[in-house]
Amino acid sequence: MFTMELINNMDPILTGLLGTLIGGFIGNRLALGRDKRTEYNSVARPLKKKLLKHCDCLRSERYHLIISDSDIEPLRSHISEIEYKKLESAFEAYQFQRTEHFSADVRYGDTKANKEQYELLAKAVLDMDSLIKIK
Repeated sequence: MFTMELINNMDPILTGLLGTLIGGFIGNRLALGRDKRTEYNSVARPLKKKLLKHCDCLRSERYHLIISDSDIEPLRSHISEIEYKKLESAFEAYQFQRTEHFSADVRYGDTKANKEQYELLAKAVLDMDSLIKIK
């Protein structure tokens, strides 16, 4: 009987303590998620910006920007391996289009490519862009 009274008197204290612990845990989880999202966005935004600028240049039939492996590599530690494989596959398609239709000795944006080849390369760039989501 004494223990039941003790438990009934301690009930508000235990409830408050339990609520504080659960609230602290949830708050910590949310803060960690926000930090990860911020880190991902700080890597993804410059690449996404470069991809969109490259696509705009290709649509106006200028070829002076190139997306390289070093542009994509920083994302590897921020996305899952499956997402990175998809991005890598899209990058390989981009490289194939670039080497297939644009000569390696291009200087100052001058190419002998036609409008269809520019569109194919722009589509490859947009495929890469669609895989990178800003969170």
